[in-house]
Amino acid sequence: MKKQHLRVRLLDEGTDVFAPREGKTWGYRYGPSIMQYGDGRIDAWFASPGAGGVEADWFTYRHSDDGGVSWTDEKVVLCPTPDSMDFYSVCDPAVIFIDGWYYMGYTSTIFSHAGGVCNNAFVARSRKPDGPWEKWTGSGWGETRETADENGNPLTLRWQGDPAPIVYYDEPWENWGAGEPSFVRVGDTLYLYYTWTSKDKDGVGFSQTRVATADLTAGERWPATLTDRGVAIRRPNGTCDSSDVVYVDGADKFLILCTDRRFTENSCLAVYESDDGLRFTRSCEVRAHVGEKCHNCGIAGGPDRHISLGGETVVGYAYGSQWGYWGTRFHRAVVELTDEPDFSDAANPSSPYPVKPWPMPSDPWPIHLTTVPHAHVMKVSEGPVKIDLRWVDTAYDLRPCPEAEVTVDEYDPMIVRFDGLTCTPLRPGKTSAVAH
Repeated sequence: MKKQHLRVRLLDEGTDVFAPREGKTWGYRYGPSIMQYGDGRIDAWFASPGAGGVEADWFTYRHSDDGGVSWTDEKVVLCPTPDSMDFYSVCDPAVIFIDGWYYMGYTSTIFSHAGGVCNNAFVARSRKPDGPWEKWTGSGWGETRETADENGNPLTLRWQGDPAPIVYYDEPWENWGAGEPSFVRVGDTLYLYYTWTSKDKDGVGFSQTRVATADLTAGERWPATLTDRGVAIRRPNGTCDSSDVVYVDGADKFLILCTDRRFTENSCLAVYESDDGLRFTRSCEVRAHVGEKCHNCGIAGGPDRHISLGGETVVGYAYGSQWGYWGTRFHRAVVELTDEPDFSDAANPSSPYPVKPWPMPSDPWPIHLTTVPHAHVMKVSEGPVKIDLRWVDTAYDLRPCPEAEVTVDEYDPMIVRFDGLTCTPLRPGKTSAVAH
């Protein structure tokens, strides 16, 4: 039988699911991770700016019940953990659902002032798509502390935990490093795809998508079973960005979707295919309906990151001419089989969609609570400290948080005491706290 190849087609000009607000010079939601449930419901996660100049990126979440026609208001669902290996950012979300848990892969770095280099890949999990999330710590998920309440009664606290990478970058620090994960489940094997951007021993730069596999029969400790399986793609000239991967039922093939010639007027969507999930070849380029200067795309899959051959799916990406001022566009799309690799669209022009800002909402809503700084160091000898808690609106403006409307809990009462937003350190130690 003749070997066939995968092709992706966009079915419409798409719709913006995000645009920066009027009057703003900065704003984005890039690298969407999109999950379809087959009944019209869609979950989507995005990398967004942080707020207050403390952290680079956060994750936002939105939900649709009608196939992406309308969406819920967004909310921030995952942030960096202060004073940890991901303290500066969480970016490039990748979500899969396994045995009752949503697992979210992400990128972060410990270098806050070096332009986003020397990255590692991490993972968190949650029972619900909008959290709360607990992070893989290298030995388990999150942190459990046994302590006592103010009356001496036993108290168990459960926190997000200090994260440890599942892919650790160990080459020259000034390079991009590892990150931009994507997951696919096939049987009891979990495939993890991630970028690795570095230099060889001669100082020549290279960009790869690598693959590792984990054994899901290990249960929740699957990150400890990850095994390197080599290079899936050698990305051309570093212009081809992160790989979002699905498994195509009906074709028995793995599909990678990425953008190539990113940030240029000749940008396109690139399709790579594989029979074994380990080595991929390019099979298609898509330019019809694709926005110029696109980057960091995602393709919708089911909870296990499978899609059906010939069935309608969703493709999304960020685009725009000004750095950090990007729209995010979703398209209806279909995956098909062709007898030959299809590059017939490669000569067609991309679409010059302008980024059209959205009006400022008349009644802004809070999408997150935060403090500046995010981690507080106090001295017992100096007494109470007032916490400057702010709420963040959808335009990422920081607004004063009315103290009477705030509850703080999930902290260790043996370490600190809260009275409203006044925190009194009681003894040396470290504790997390959650504000509502």
